[in-house]
Amino acid sequence: MSPRQTSIFLTVTLCACASTPTRGTRAHVSDPAPALAGPASAHSQQAQAGTPEPWTVTLKATSYAESDFDDVNAELEVTRVGADVRYKMPVDSGVWNFRFGVEDSQYDVGSFGSFDDGTEVGFGGTYIHPGPEWSWFATLNLNEGTGDGADFADGTYFEGGGGFTYAVNEKLKLGLALLGRTQLEEDAEVFPFPIIEWEISDRSRIGFVRSSDPSLGWTYKVNDELDYYVQVQQAQRQYRLDEDVLDDAAFVDEEIGLRTGVIYRDPSGFTGEVYLGAAQRTLFLDVNDDEVLEEDIETAAFFGVAVSFGF
Repeated sequence: MSPRQTSIFLTVTLCACASTPTRGTRAHVSDPAPALAGPASAHSQQAQAGTPEPWTVTLKATSYAESDFDDVNAELEVTRVGADVRYKMPVDSGVWNFRFGVEDSQYDVGSFGSFDDGTEVGFGGTYIHPGPEWSWFATLNLNEGTGDGADFADGTYFEGGGGFTYAVNEKLKLGLALLGRTQLEEDAEVFPFPIIEWEISDRSRIGFVRSSDPSLGWTYKVNDELDYYVQVQQAQRQYRLDEDVLDDAAFVDEEIGLRTGVIYRDPSGFTGEVYLGAAQRTLFLDVNDDEVLEEDIETAAFFGVAVSFGF
């Protein structure tokens, strides 16, 4: 079986570490951390300027259109609602970033009952040590994913790792992260993750998009308050199933697609985002340390909104 996607919590942690500016600037409200390396360009500084507050609260909702299973006579419609709280704590040689998030996902599959509604809770801490050329970070996340009726403590899995970046020049940073994750009913995984931040101009950049779901993409700065972006949409979610329904079983949702959106940032610390896109989904059923079922879902359109407040 090929390696699965990074989970939503690990992706957010990694992207936030790689994409924000260094000391002397402030991260905007949807990013919890300063950059790993190199002085920020004018684009980055302007994008981050309005939110000096250390605390950030983000609320988000995403709805996916109904789509068919490839091999089963059933249709799937997914709705997600989430919230997270982030805190940034500078220290002498770097910065600590902490994040607590909750996300509820509703899977409407009609009579096909193996895949259920799920809740994922995550808490993570990341330390970032910035430097004029070389910078590094280390991160550890504790996640809890449970389906309806499952005991909360039965869905625990861990994620963590570290990485570095090198500032080639004022416009380009390159780096590499090594990340690992335990799984509820599969072997632990370790995989490399490349990092790139390229400021093409004062308005255009390629790297991790500073959206409510940070990921690799392209951002265009329309003006001081408005950004337009296109990014990869990918995540993995794991949920422990109710043992009365199926013992030692986990439901895994992997998603990959493309997303575009606009982000409005107010100098007061408020950020609003509207986005849409299309994503393909694969659902796995793992039982007793083995994958027993894999179902591909046809590509589905999605639409979402997110708001953040800094204080």
